[in-house]
Amino acid sequence: MTLNVDLDKQGAMRFYSLNNNTMKKCKHLKSSFRLKNVWYAFLFLTTGCFIGILLTRYGYVLEKIDVKVTIVGGNSTNDLFHSPEVGTDNNNTKFRVPNIVHFIWFGKNREMTFIQMVSIMSAHKIQQPDVIMFHCDFLPSGKYWDELKRNIPIKIIHRDQPKEIFGQSILHVYHRGDIAKLQILQEFGGIYMDYDVIMVNKMNQLRRFDMVIGQEKRKKFNAGIILSHKDAIFLKLWYESYRNNYRAFDWDYNCGRLPYGIYLERPDLLHVEPYKFTTPDWTERHLLFNEVINWRELYAIHLMLHLDWTKYTPETVKTLNNTFGEVVRYVYYGDSKVIQN
Repeated sequence: MTLNVDLDKQGAMRFYSLNNNTMKKCKHLKSSFRLKNVWYAFLFLTTGCFIGILLTRYGYVLEKIDVKVTIVGGNSTNDLFHSPEVGTDNNNTKFRVPNIVHFIWFGKNREMTFIQMVSIMSAHKIQQPDVIMFHCDFLPSGKYWDELKRNIPIKIIHRDQPKEIFGQSILHVYHRGDIAKLQILQEFGGIYMDYDVIMVNKMNQLRRFDMVIGQEKRKKFNAGIILSHKDAIFLKLWYESYRNNYRAFDWDYNCGRLPYGIYLERPDLLHVEPYKFTTPDWTERHLLFNEVINWRELYAIHLMLHLDWTKYTPETVKTLNNTFGEVVRYVYYGDSKVIQN
């Protein structure tokens, strides 16, 4: 049987035959051909997007960050971006950043862990701040919270979780914390710490800058430690960037990758610590638990709280022969050496 093929006016293939059964089969073939092409196109696009996200996340490709910021009231964006250089000289003997340490605690019915207590203890012991401000919507519970209150003077400040920013809903508690820390620093200035950060060296040398943050090995910042004057220009630019560039479903865009993009535009507004805030980073977790690194030259160690810290107690850390064990003993017991029972 002869099967004829030609093109219609739109350029699509048209199959025809003198046999009706053959015509039906050809129509089915045409439909299958189109569906298969659609499937291949979808697979190609989704695979490409997935690879692009992975490359960007791990620092192989730096996405194009939109650093345009709209300032409502006060100085214009242009004035801020093109202001005279500031914050780059730490030879000034006067401190720009007040000696205040801030922690944020959001959530109801949460028990404080031993490691979270040690984090706050480290700020008190190492930095010796004028005050530790504990910003919370509900108080922690548990024996380690009780121990902390007995031994460390802290100022408890009630603060509700921010539920929106510039009319945009903030869905995730982590993003609420990211925004709250910027609001707190604009209100008070000082040193902000996540409660999974353990300070090991005083940060007074860094307090001479307008603003300080740590950079990960990937092309992004880690906002677990921030030092800032309350009127720092970079702090204002960062906060205002949420107005038109908030990604509610992207975990670290607004807290890590976007501020890095702003920094590339105005590096003079910010002092970046490339090593002493972010070693080891989350890709090097084995350095915390399998090795002992020279942590004494760092300012702090970020322990990454998404790991399970509830299993650690004052007893279990006594004999840990690793970086984590040394640092916790240094703060809690006053000596980093292994303690034999």
